[in-house]
Amino acid sequence: MRLLLLVFCCLAGIAALATPTTLIWIPSTDVQPYQVLHFDADMLLYTNGGATGAEADLGFLYGALPRLELGIDFVNNFFNAEGTSTNPIWFNGKVQIIGTNTSTFALSAGVENVAVQAPANAEMWYGVASYRFGKVRVTGGGYSGLRSVLGSDHTGFLFGLEYVPNNPKWWYATDYQSGRNPFGTWNIGTAYHFTDKISYIIGMDFYNAPEIVGAKSSITGQLDVDF
Repeated sequence: MRLLLLVFCCLAGIAALATPTTLIWIPSTDVQPYQVLHFDADMLLYTNGGATGAEADLGFLYGALPRLELGIDFVNNFFNAEGTSTNPIWFNGKVQIIGTNTSTFALSAGVENVAVQAPANAEMWYGVASYRFGKVRVTGGGYSGLRSVLGSDHTGFLFGLEYVPNNPKWWYATDYQSGRNPFGTWNIGTAYHFTDKISYIIGMDFYNAPEIVGAKSSITGQLDVDF
């Protein structure tokens, strides 16, 4: 099953060159709309003793089918569990099992950070569910990745909280991924929608395992554009 999905992602990558649809860090239950291409440019600027400088992520995400998104990331300066820097190409895919992007309740599952290069192939499988309370949406779930990249603490939980005020151009969120591994972090940020198709997120990341990442925190900036 995993091999089939990896092959499918690789083939689809020809037309669907991004992390899956996320909050700030963790996967959300949302999926990219059918036949809509999404571009994102993410930059992490490490702070608090960061010796690694910055990490850049350029990617594309595509609504390949209704309820199915596929994507690819081009990453610079990723650090695995041994603190070794690599520049992976990561594939991802997500299926929305229940609900829609605007439903009160939704459930999605997928895989992210699948790489051909073994040192960076985290192969993180996850499931997330969300529930809306008016202007607030709560997301929760879990994940499991490869020990070779994430280390011994390669499973954990996901949690997120979003708030959309009366002015829909703004969006506020915080999310958390457990685990003392390269992906374990608490994040907080806000987004501004310049148009229906262009938005920008600015926020902070606080790492669970700074000895792996090389810094205690980072400033994150994320440009998102739909075509």
